[in-house]
Amino acid sequence: MKKIEIRRQLFHALVGLLFVVLISFGILGKIGSQFPLSGIYFLTPLARVLLLILILGIVLILLCREYQISGINWLLDKFERSYIRQKFPGKGAFLYLLGAFIISLFLEKEGVAASMLIVSVGRLYIPSDWRRIRGD
Repeated sequence: MKKIEIRRQLFHALVGLLFVVLISFGILGKIGSQFPLSGIYFLTPLARVLLLILILGIVLILLCREYQISGINWLLDKFERSYIRQKFPGKGAFLYLLGAFIISLFLEKEGVAASMLIVSVGRLYIPSDWRRIRGD
């Protein structure tokens, strides 16, 4: 297995675990219930925060396609595959957050945390032969 793939998998697991901890302890929910975000009353506090992060992510993706942003470029250099970076920088993070946001519309915070944990850590247990066939 290539060094970048090991690095990517560990990064996915750590970011996923961080999100699960933030959700489980209610930190993201508390942020979502604060004033500016509380105006979006038809979403749960967790969904509000995920929507905000998703919108900021879209802005960062658009900016990264035009400009060199040092911290973001460092992350992309270390963890993004080069062929994906050319087409859609931050694709994995965007799709991860989009999935979490959609799930947060239908499930409580425990269900969202479990789903995010399965997606982030479960990938470590998928055989590399299957990922190679699929093209990852």
